[in-house]
Amino acid sequence: MKIDAISDVRKIAQAIFNKEFSWFVQSDPLVVDVAGSHARIFYVCTRASCGSDENTSVDCRIHFDANKMWISSLHVASLFRLQGLGRQLVQTAEATARALGVETVEIYPFPSSQNFWRKLGYRQNPRMARVMGKHLRSLASEQKVDSIRYEMAWST
Repeated sequence: MKIDAISDVRKIAQAIFNKEFSWFVQSDPLVVDVAGSHARIFYVCTRASCGSDENTSVDCRIHFDANKMWISSLHVASLFRLQGLGRQLVQTAEATARALGVETVEIYPFPSSQNFWRKLGYRQNPRMARVMGKHLRSLASEQKVDSIRYEMAWST
């Protein structure tokens, strides 16, 4: 997919978060920055955050030239853990990456979180010991992404 402007990335991210993340609220901070062939998507879930002390958030960096997204950080406020929010945030970030044409997601997980990432289908990168990754392409996901793109085309 050719990304023409920051507004394209913002519209896609907004549409995916609205459709995929059940805790999403339109007023939640969803920051999108694009510079050259890179983009940053940072989202804070206000309904699952504890004031300014502890936010539930996901921060992703997309490298269009490498066809890869890095999840820089994922945090779920302690009061909201073990409710599936982390899984939902990761799946929403993955859906956003798919909609933007990205095929791979990688992370540098804390050793204590590796089991969480394995449950979501992430595997050790054989070339980089600390990196875990996941390939996103599948027929079902392509159809879902095409559906979202179609809806967006008619809503503009």
